[in-house]
Amino acid sequence: MRVLVEAFANVALFMLTPVVVVWIQSRLVMVIETLGKLPVEKSEAHARYLWGGNDKQASPSCLAQAAAEGK
Repeated sequence: MRVLVEAFANVALFMLTPVVVVWIQSRLVMVIETLGKLPVEKSEAHARYLWGGNDKQASPSCLAQAAAEGK
């Protein structure tokens, strides 16, 4: 009887482990997507623009203007 219980436990763990891992990964994706939708502060967005965070190259005039503004 003990062998049967151990065999059942092994099979159950073998099947449930991937399900649990996929569930955890899906929840992590949901959290990351939620964080990506949060509003960004204006100064932080400006800094990302200056450092090319939005796939645009910052021009020297933008850098000079930001330096003049003290940002």
